[in-house]
Amino acid sequence: MSSIIESVLGMLTGEALGSVSRQIGVSKEKTQQILPEAIALITSALAQNSSSKKGAQALSDALSKDHDGSLLNNIVDYIGNYLNGDGNGILEHVLGSKRTAAESAISKKTGIDPGVIGNLLTMVAPLIMGILGKTQKQQGFDLGGLVDILKGEQKQAKEIVPEAAEILKKKPKTDIPVKNKPLQNKKPVISDIRDVKIPQEVFDIAEEKLRSGKEKFKDADFRCQFDIAGKNGGKWYVMADNKRKTVAKGVMENPISTVIIQEDDFIKMARGELNAAMAVLTGQVKIIGDMNHIVKLVETLLT
Repeated sequence: MSSIIESVLGMLTGEALGSVSRQIGVSKEKTQQILPEAIALITSALAQNSSSKKGAQALSDALSKDHDGSLLNNIVDYIGNYLNGDGNGILEHVLGSKRTAAESAISKKTGIDPGVIGNLLTMVAPLIMGILGKTQKQQGFDLGGLVDILKGEQKQAKEIVPEAAEILKKKPKTDIPVKNKPLQNKKPVISDIRDVKIPQEVFDIAEEKLRSGKEKFKDADFRCQFDIAGKNGGKWYVMADNKRKTVAKGVMENPISTVIIQEDDFIKMARGELNAAMAVLTGQVKIIGDMNHIVKLVETLLT
């Protein structure tokens, strides 16, 4: 059989490649450049996680239960709605705390923004699981067969992303991957907005409020992108409507509003130490799109 890397790359050509390119906001040429890196990183992580019997069993169970390959029947449709999929849940189990380092490593190597890399990883993870699940179903291989396949994948992955060995060198996780893992398992470290020190803590609080305030946000319509410059900065987005409630690191498609701001100013605004309207007037904050949309988001999530 073709390797997983070759199989995913073979699926993402023509119309599908164009759709991927549009979703992550880079050219087809750049998309083709980073696709092998993203796929190889995930397959390498899966191989490491399955190096123990417990890890291999967890993966086999997940494939049998949640990944039968039906996702592969309409690739273009999936790509257009990938944020509704379980890519982030898979990556949380496969990469865990190593995800940021992985995104940064590929970003440094390719020159592509880490947020774009993160979105691509989110997109391709379910495709990889779909191929593995379909193969397991068709061939009926046991744990040994699954491990052998992933060992072969790991050899090819190392050639594409040699950095993966360093990124993934810590003890592998064995609880991989649970489809649609409940958000309730993730708890913010800080609960009081006045105590935040870095942007991630602000978005953790925002995510917690989305989780706990279902009635308050049932009629929400937020599509906001944040571009924060600074040592602890990056790109985050907030998406909340009657179907989805998402706060994530990365770049979203077609935001209603985009906020461009320095990290220090963002933290001051979150704490209530900097007047947002005044910051916009003085140029400390740049807003692209609907300013009222951003104001409503801040009032709803952080007050």
